[in-house]
Amino acid sequence: MFDFSTAWLIQHKVLLPGVSTLSRLISEIRKRANSRLFIRLAALPNEEKKTKLKELLTIPEGMSTSKFDFLRRCPVTISGTSFNNAVSRYIEFKDFGIQSLNFKNIPIIRLNNIARNAGIASVYSISRMPEVF
Repeated sequence: MFDFSTAWLIQHKVLLPGVSTLSRLISEIRKRANSRLFIRLAALPNEEKKTKLKELLTIPEGMSTSKFDFLRRCPVTISGTSFNNAVSRYIEFKDFGIQSLNFKNIPIIRLNNIARNAGIASVYSISRMPEVF
């Protein structure tokens, strides 16, 4: 993005700001775009769905992992038990009602990046993220 903006400024004969100023501006633009995206995403589910999603991050008493970790871990062996576990995971996903949300105005590339990050991030880091109102 930095290279494109520099090339555009040179092409249009705009007096170039310093490199650090330009990179700071790009950083601010990215932050604003991210905050707008997260505000739009946070507005999609109703309060009931938000509560159910937050419950995924809690670790039940006597368990070592959260329900979120259980749901994002896919079966690794091919067996009848693994198939049954995959079907039960699918049913649990479907019970959240996420498929009824309208993601039409969210760019698919951004959704894929968020999903990839959610697959990598720990429950602890996700639970520490600030809430968007």
